[in-house]
Amino acid sequence: MRTFADLLGSLGIQQATRLLTRPVQFSRLSLHARGVALILLVCVLLVGLDSQRTWNARTAVIRSTEVETTNLGRSLAQHVHGVVQSADTLLLGLLDEIERDGLSEVAIENMRERMLARVGQLPSLHGLFLYDAEGRWLATSFPAAPLASRNNADRTYFQYHRLNRDRRAYIGPAVRSKTTGEWILTVSRRVDTADGGFAGVLLATVSIAFFQNAFDSFDVGRQGLIVLGHADGTILARKPFSEAAIGMDLSKGPVFSVYLPNAPVGTYESISPVDGVGRIGSYRRVEDYPLVVIVSRSVSEMLADWERDALFRLAAMLVIAGLIAVLGFRLVSQARRLSEAEEQYRLLAEHSGDAITSLGADGIRRYASPAYAVLTGLPAAMAVGKQWQEGVHPDQRGHVEAAIQRTWSGAETTATFQIRRHDGSYLWVEAKLRLMPDTKVGTPLLVANIRDISRRKALEERLEAANSELRVLANADKLTGLANRRRLDEALRLEWRRMARKAEPLSFILIDVDHFKAYNDRYGHVSGDHCLARIGAIVAKAARRPGDLAARYGGEELALLLPGTDLAGAADVAEGVRAALAHASMLHEGNGGGMVTASFGVATMHPALNPDMEISIHTLVSDADGALYAAKAAGRNQVRRAAEGVPENSDGGLREPPPSGQPKLLHSDEARQTHIFD
Repeated sequence: MRTFADLLGSLGIQQATRLLTRPVQFSRLSLHARGVALILLVCVLLVGLDSQRTWNARTAVIRSTEVETTNLGRSLAQHVHGVVQSADTLLLGLLDEIERDGLSEVAIENMRERMLARVGQLPSLHGLFLYDAEGRWLATSFPAAPLASRNNADRTYFQYHRLNRDRRAYIGPAVRSKTTGEWILTVSRRVDTADGGFAGVLLATVSIAFFQNAFDSFDVGRQGLIVLGHADGTILARKPFSEAAIGMDLSKGPVFSVYLPNAPVGTYESISPVDGVGRIGSYRRVEDYPLVVIVSRSVSEMLADWERDALFRLAAMLVIAGLIAVLGFRLVSQARRLSEAEEQYRLLAEHSGDAITSLGADGIRRYASPAYAVLTGLPAAMAVGKQWQEGVHPDQRGHVEAAIQRTWSGAETTATFQIRRHDGSYLWVEAKLRLMPDTKVGTPLLVANIRDISRRKALEERLEAANSELRVLANADKLTGLANRRRLDEALRLEWRRMARKAEPLSFILIDVDHFKAYNDRYGHVSGDHCLARIGAIVAKAARRPGDLAARYGGEELALLLPGTDLAGAADVAEGVRAALAHASMLHEGNGGGMVTASFGVATMHPALNPDMEISIHTLVSDADGALYAAKAAGRNQVRRAAEGVPENSDGGLREPPPSGQPKLLHSDEARQTHIFD
């Protein structure tokens, strides 16, 4: 997997990141170039980080599949081991009886009866058989038949035991039963004479269909596989079942040629040599027996949901990055125009000359240059002999006076303020103040070089307005237009402190759309988003006062923050929203009543009585959440109050109205009644 650093390099921003890590070189760039570099870096980082998270999600899906197939493989291997071990244990018991009683006609007849009894005890067994040294049938668990006419000397297991003195169980390949025609798995043991010679073979057969039925009970997808194979690489059973696949040689495949020789248990990813499908799965050798269980899932099926989500996230992130880039470039362009305008103005001021005035120690204007008259529209003769305060905006005189005092103390100072023009309007100016000796009277004068900065101020205000728009976008939920969770958290703390100072209550309403997942499943997520936006518009109408806030809490949950509202008043507001939602009559066939409804949890606290703000805010939200769940448990489409836990009537009225004469701490206007949504 490519690292995030590799991704940044492939997207062509390595030079930008090196540049940003060298402050000296970066500072030499123009403002426009620096802004463009930063915007591109932010956009690429945003897309890159989301791509990294999406790739991590893919890794998690693969890991989950590996764990799932490993667990299933372990379970099936234990099942196969139990079946084969039961058959083998039965053979050992019969072998002991043969070695004890011999192969006389009476002993063989008794053996046949035992075989019939034992087969009935194990549902996995297909049959039991005893052959002599020539391969002739001596006894079987099947109904009596002319045994002498049958011979199994050609079978692989018979040839193996005749040539090998190994007394351990032998697991042969899948074969068709000569008795029933079924596919069977053979488990056999050698029968010896008293002197150790070859006396025949004792055989137990297990129906391949028994394993097939067990495999079919597990879901591994349409292209998934479950395979029971022999250690030599031949297929014994397979899901999905394919008769042509039984006996197929997989010894050259990756599991048997690469993975199994190195470890008896593991996971793998490869393309199937049988059907060419890419799969991820696990393999496990059955303990004590030369059998292997393989469980795998199709990569395309496994990653289908992830791919859809990844494409959606990528598209959304590219849109977001595009919006950031557009807004960023607009801000950079405005900043560049601001810089260019200021530079042009400075050049103009240098050629035309600043407006210059001088003040004496008494604050009276001693001199005003002709440029001052141009700046203010007031003849220079009329400005001389007056106090400096005349013409300065009253709100800024304190600021200017402080600058003058610093200058009289010996420091060169710059002050920005507004001066009144002859027509009564105000103009933003920047004054550089310094002391100069007065050769006429021998005392210093305070000289001010004044220039017009009104255009710069206007551009700064526009830039600040643009920044304010960005801050609003950052605090708004894009789908509903309501405040987002971050804005809600900030407002909770702000209003908590404000209500603590005013000794008033703070109410919180948590709203959850009923059965919204069913809505999305029935009508689709696009319709779900449209529905949630309409509900958000209804909730937003309830936030009428400046301190009120309607927010998206998360998913299909919305919230209302109501400062200065008590519990009863907040319940009235919640009921008004519920009624307005009912009036909207939005179709929802997956909900009771067939229309979109919501459940409401209302909680109120008094910040002045709860000094620990963080804990108390958490309690307020938790109380509203608890009331919300009480409303949902009681049948949904109703309002519950945390303090009292009293549900609303179906028609929206409280079961117990507040005592007469007791004031409600509702909002100051009458619009807080439920009919505000009519």
